[in-house]
Amino acid sequence: MLDISILHRKNFEAEEFINSNTAKREGIDNDVYDPIVLANLNRTADKAQEIRQLLNQPIKLTSGYRCLKLNREVGSKDTSQHLKGQAIDFYCPAFKNNALIVQKLKEHNLVVDQCLMEGSWIHLSIREFGANRNQFAYFMPDDNGKRKIINLK
Repeated sequence: MLDISILHRKNFEAEEFINSNTAKREGIDNDVYDPIVLANLNRTADKAQEIRQLLNQPIKLTSGYRCLKLNREVGSKDTSQHLKGQAIDFYCPAFKNNALIVQKLKEHNLVVDQCLMEGSWIHLSIREFGANRNQFAYFMPDDNGKRKIINLK
């Protein structure tokens, strides 16, 4: 296991970026062992702090890094950026509408790969290499009941 203390920020404890109630309940080791994942998480922690400052309100991380076993346990895809330490899920208790948060982050030109309103939380990811998509969007069910992504303009 690597020392995650570098993830500590003004408004976040390092453990918030790897904490998982599901991992605890299922006995899954979700510690970070890969230095590349830790470096990605460090950038993700910077982004979380930037969001906290932009909103001027506390945000609660509901998911950060996930090992493969945990990622599968929560029903996510094996391509999830959570596996690489490049994504967080969060909400802001002071904002009752996640759409307002996504819109505000977009208006502030926050550089992201994706900022997706996923119901009661927001998924935010950044890429390690290559251009970030800067996609700000939400999901709606299509005519077949599948999720359809709607990009904010």
